[in-house]
Amino acid sequence: MDNIKQWLSYHQQVKLIRQYAKPDDRILIIGNEDGLIKPYLETKFGYKSIITLDINNKNNPDIVMDIKNINKLKLDFDLIVCCEVLEHLPFKHFEEILTNLSMMTNYLILSLPVNGVSLTFSFTAWLSRIFCFNIQLPIKTKIYDQHYWEINKNVNMVDIINIISKYYKILKAFNYKYNPYHYFLVLKTNKR
Repeated sequence: MDNIKQWLSYHQQVKLIRQYAKPDDRILIIGNEDGLIKPYLETKFGYKSIITLDINNKNNPDIVMDIKNINKLKLDFDLIVCCEVLEHLPFKHFEEILTNLSMMTNYLILSLPVNGVSLTFSFTAWLSRIFCFNIQLPIKTKIYDQHYWEINKNVNMVDIINIISKYYKILKAFNYKYNPYHYFLVLKTNKR
């Protein structure tokens, strides 16, 4: 993987995981395509109980499973991370999956793709401090081949927030400034 924006998104995932989970907490990472997050958290920060889940055995997850069947996984976690995964399924499964995840965890870190064009401006000043801001333009782009939907393309943000709000309190929600294609949400379950 040589996409700097993807590396920066991984950095954001690690940052959020460290904010919402301690090294002894049980963490489930759904989607293990690059397999980078788990070993990094284990070796750099001493996380001890991370399980990965992916539908594709070639990605070497701890558990091979379709996320649509996650309700069959009878485990509880302090935190679940599901970044850039749900758009690979028809949107009709979105609510059911979020419901099932809410039964398994207290916190969920979710990221979803945002369709559109953004202009990113960044500059360095004062002791190498990087300042960055984005302007989202209302221009739709072609949807990524492996995606069924993206925010602003086939699904709007209001529908997503309405579904999420049934099961979770939204603690954070933001377009990641270094990769505005990724919209991050940090959620706390309502039922636990």
